[in-house]
Amino acid sequence: PTISDGIKTIKTEDFLAVHRIPCAREGFMTGIGSGAVVGGLRYVRGAQIPSVANYAVTAALVGMVVQWEFCQYQRIQERAAMARVVEVIDRKQAEKQQRAEEAALRRAERAAQEAAQKSWFRFW
Repeated sequence: PTISDGIKTIKTEDFLAVHRIPCAREGFMTGIGSGAVVGGLRYVRGAQIPSVANYAVTAALVGMVVQWEFCQYQRIQERAAMARVVEVIDRKQAEKQQRAEEAALRRAERAAQEAAQKSWFRFW
């Protein structure tokens, strides 16, 4: 697959659903904020407008990418933690089930012993 094949797969509806992509909102917000701060500082320090714009756009893109990657890392960590929690819960449920089965087996053995000790005949 080439880049042009990848570009052909992009539809206009994809741009309307960007907000549904995980971590996109956080990335955009961080990028906008970092671009505004860096651009504003460059402007206040007296830099030329084209230079200010270049720095602002670069800072925005870097901020977006960094926040995106950090958010993805957090999602992976959260998913791994949830998998561990599910594993522990499953293990505890299996142990509880095994203890319940052992207790039922002991009760059945005890009932069988008590039945064996009872006399099979009865005097009135």
